[in-house]
Amino acid sequence: MPVCKPSLIGVIDVVCNTRGPRLLLIGLLAKLAGQDSCRGMAHWANLRSRELSQLFHLKREKMPHSSTWSRVLGHGVEPSDVEHVLGQFCVIAAREAEPQRGSIQRALDGKTLRGTIPLGERRGVHLAGCLSAQTRSGAGPNARR
Repeated sequence: MPVCKPSLIGVIDVVCNTRGPRLLLIGLLAKLAGQDSCRGMAHWANLRSRELSQLFHLKREKMPHSSTWSRVLGHGVEPSDVEHVLGQFCVIAAREAEPQRGSIQRALDGKTLRGTIPLGERRGVHLAGCLSAQTRSGAGPNARR
């Protein structure tokens, strides 16, 4: 029997305010796009009103005014509740995600240890480390001298 995966809008509905989960999700998208104020969120949403209304099946293309954002985000939701359910969603999504070919990312870094280059030589002891975002491991068996 297939397991039903949670949707982000369904998770946000848990902490939903009276305006519905779509407003909170649009605010989250604006925040992820770098908007730090209610005025910025309103402006960001207005610039993308057609796309957002199609994406979320909204009846109107008009996005809320910055005062609405301020009221809803200031009094309509509890920030700790939003953090909690989004954190749970991310943990579940990361656990269930299967990496696609070419999607595994690693960061390589190397340093020459200070004071290890002998006189007349060009190379000393060099340390290399590999950090994988999936495993959060660093400089273990991948480190070399």
